[in-house]
Amino acid sequence: MKYKKSMVRALRLKFLSALNKMLPKYNRVLIIGFPNVESSAVATANYIASHYDIPVSYVVSKKQKDDPGGLLLPGVKVISSNENNKAQLRFFWQLFTSKYLFLTHGIFLSAFSRRQVVTNIWHGILYKKIGLLIGGRAIPADVTVGTSTLTRKMFSEAFGVPESKVFVSGYPRNDQLLEGKAKKAKVRAQLDTGLQLSNDAELHHHTQESAPHSKNPGLNQYQKVLIWMPTFRKNMNKVDWQDGIESGNPFYIADFDVVRFNQILRENNSFCLVKPHPMAVKYAATDNLSHMAFIDDQWISDRGVTLYQLVGSTDVLISDVSSVVIDYLLLDQPILCVSTDFETYKENRGFYFEAIEEWLPGPVLRSEEMFFRALEAVLKSGMDDYDGKRKNLKERFFTHHDARSTERLVEHVFNHPTK
Repeated sequence: MKYKKSMVRALRLKFLSALNKMLPKYNRVLIIGFPNVESSAVATANYIASHYDIPVSYVVSKKQKDDPGGLLLPGVKVISSNENNKAQLRFFWQLFTSKYLFLTHGIFLSAFSRRQVVTNIWHGILYKKIGLLIGGRAIPADVTVGTSTLTRKMFSEAFGVPESKVFVSGYPRNDQLLEGKAKKAKVRAQLDTGLQLSNDAELHHHTQESAPHSKNPGLNQYQKVLIWMPTFRKNMNKVDWQDGIESGNPFYIADFDVVRFNQILRENNSFCLVKPHPMAVKYAATDNLSHMAFIDDQWISDRGVTLYQLVGSTDVLISDVSSVVIDYLLLDQPILCVSTDFETYKENRGFYFEAIEEWLPGPVLRSEEMFFRALEAVLKSGMDDYDGKRKNLKERFFTHHDARSTERLVEHVFNHPTK
C-alpha cells in the first residue's frame, strides 16, 4: 500500500512539473511562506507592491489561523492554497503561470520551468543540519538568499545549489528586525492591545487553571522586554520526529520552575513574551503570569506587526539553537542560549558546525540553575560578557548590517535572466 501511494505521488508530481513547463508565464509575482505571516514573505510582498508596477499574489493556508491581511499593502492580492477546489485551481494557475516565485520553505516541485525565476528566501540560517545534510531533498532555485560568504557555502551544501546561485543580499526579515529596533516604543504599544496577564496572586500559587486577568499597563513601562523562542524537538506533524528530549512544556526544560522565572522578571521590572515554534507540539499548560505571556503567530498578526518587528523591539533573546539566535546578532544585544538536552539534540539532529559552541553567542546553559543565574545577571546589569564574541559572529554571518536586504534581493531577482 505504501509503495502504491508513493508511485501515485511520483506520477502526480511528474504530471504537475510537465504542466508547469507547458503553460505560459506572465510578468507577475507569487509569494509562498510558512506561517502565513512569515516575516520575509510579508516584507518581500510589500516592497514589490510599493516599488514596482507588477501584480503580487500572496498565498495563505486556511489550515493556519494567522492572517496576513492587516500586514500586507492593498496592492498585494491574497489567495488561498486549500480553502476549496476552486481556490486550489486558482493557486495552481498562479503557481504555474507566474514568472517570479518567492518561497520560504521550498515547494513540492523538484524542477521548474526555464521561463520562471524561483527565489528561495529560506526561513532561517542553519545551526542545525537541514536539507541534504540530513538526507533530505534539495531545494532547487535560480536564486537562493545568503547573508555572507560563510552562509553562501552553507546554503549551497544544504540545498544542492551552486554557490554562484546564492546571492548575498541579506534576508528581508532582517529589515523588519532592524525596523523593530528603530521603532521600539511604537511596536511595543501595538503589542499592548488585548494583552492579558495573571494577577499577582498567581506568583504565590500557580495552578494549571486559568487565573483572574487584568489588562497589561503597557510593555513600554518595563526596563527590559525579553522574548523566548526555542526551536522544536518533536514535530507535531511527524510522529516519529524528535530531535531532543520532549520535556512536556514549551520551555524544553523538565519541571521548569515558571513561578521562579516570573519572580526574577518581576524583581527586575522585566517582561517576557514566550513564542513557541509554529511546528512544535501544542501544550495545554500555557497560563500567563504577571510578567510573562505566551503568544503565537495569530496573536502577533492580530496586532498588525510581524514576528521580526516584534523580535526587534525586545532587549534580550532567550533561545537554544534556533536560527533566530543568528538573526539577533544584528541587534548587538544579549542572547541567552539555554538547552538542558543539548547533547541529545546534538546526537539526534546534528549541527552544521562541528565545534558548535564556538559559533554560539555565549555558553550553552545546560541546567535551569545556570539559566536563572545568567538571566539575573543580564537583567541587573543590562549587559553580558559576550559582546565581543557577538560582534565577531555578526561579521562572519552578515556582510550587510543595514535595512536594505529586500531592496538588494528584489532588484537582483528582477534583473535575473530567464533561461
